[in-house]
Amino acid sequence: MHPWKVIYVSSRAEKKVAERLKEKGIESYVPLKKELKQWP
Repeated sequence: MHPWKVIYVSSRAEKKVAERLKEKGIESYVPLKKELKQWP
C-alpha cells in the first residue's frame, strides 16, 4: 500500500485534475457533494 499524497487544486478544477491523474495511471479520490439550492 502506498502512502497518501495531498494536492491542492484550483476551485472547480477537481474533476479535470482527477481525469489527468487517471490518464497517468494515478489513482485519486475526489469527494464531490451535490447540493441543490433554492433561492427565495
